Amino acid sequence: MMKKHFFIIKILILTVVFINNISCALMNHMRFYNALKRNPIINAEYSRGKILIVPLAGIGDIGLYNKEGFFEKIYSTNIPTFYGEIIDNDNILVIHFDQTLLKNRIAHLDKLPDSSFNIIGTTGLISVYNKKGKLKLSFKDASLHHDISIKSPTRIFALSWKAKKYNISKFKNVTVVEDSIIEIDLKMNKIIKRWPLKNYFSVFEKNSINYPMEGVLNCSYHANSIDYIKENPINGNEAILVTMRNFDNGKVALIDLETGNLLWESKTGALVFPHDARFTEEKTITLFNNGSYKKMHSQVFEIDIKNNKILWKYDRGFGNNRKSGFSKFRQFRMFSPYLSGVYKTKKGYLVTVGNQGKIFEVSKDKKIVWELPASGSFTNSIEGTLSTELFKVKQYK
Repeated sequence: MMKKHFFIIKILILTVVFINNISCALMNHMRFYNALKRNPIINAEYSRGKILIVPLAGIGDIGLYNKEGFFEKIYSTNIPTFYGEIIDNDNILVIHFDQTLLKNRIAHLDKLPDSSFNIIGTTGLISVYNKKGKLKLSFKDASLHHDISIKSPTRIFALSWKAKKYNISKFKNVTVVEDSIIEIDLKMNKIIKRWPLKNYFSVFEKNSINYPMEGVLNCSYHANSIDYIKENPINGNEAILVTMRNFDNGKVALIDLETGNLLWESKTGALVFPHDARFTEEKTITLFNNGSYKKMHSQVFEIDIKNNKILWKYDRGFGNNRKSGFSKFRQFRMFSPYLSGVYKTKKGYLVTVGNQGKIFEVSKDKKIVWELPASGSFTNSIEGTLSTELFKVKQYK
């Protein structure tokens, strides 16, 4: 009799736990949906399509948003998110924050920690999910950070960094963060090739006679995005475009994956802390030039790298009248000191103002035709606060 009662109690406890877990999952699901449940502002004809919305450090929910104003699907992963892309019609690839790396995460690089540490921007986990949200593949590495670029459903490029101590010539006892582009075979679960950025740009060059400095963490490159292209516009080979926030105060470079040669780099002084350089269908590049805190002025560029010509520029925020008393405010509405991106659509440019969590499409004649304001907030799983931040987005059919 006792055994029977014990068995019934056990079943009841398991049932309560199961219902509680389901309730929590549904609660999180609805919290994400309600946080992002907002109608777009449509001012003119825009490019129809879908956006994969991945909250930066969100609670694990990802939404496939139709630009007409509704979510077609919400994926729940229960792992803090950073960014994601659709691989094909059935799968999505997501960059997660590996929760085991968050304890020793440092945001400020002005003091070198005594113990082990992970730099802000370190992610550590890449996962592939099918359309039902079931995990298919994953790759974990503590050096992973920021961005990915997809070559095939099982082959991707990613960014990897490590801190290295130097004690040579005039650089005595200095710690420098070095970046590499890596190619990962997700099916084999391993890194198959590496392109260290120090092969192309010196870790000791930063337009300062005092760089690098002792006792601080010198972040030489701070690469934040990469973009793979099968046939690059310079010589037609496979290549990778990399954006570096810190090097030279902002640098974009194109590396030939077949020869390992540097094919192109942006001019010194042309950019300020940029993000998200990526190729368009015409093999030009778009990028978000974040700008500095001092000027609080971001820009969007489209550039022909074959002749270093700026084809299109947008830098006036939500308004084109510079004489207006609101011009500074309008510029600030597009200002983002970090994060952010741009994706060229059929009718214009889809811009992510990452720090503000705002997405808008601007036409080629520089009119805002579609806007998704950051009117909702979600829980930042790392800080425990409300946030609207997005790394960047791209558009799908």
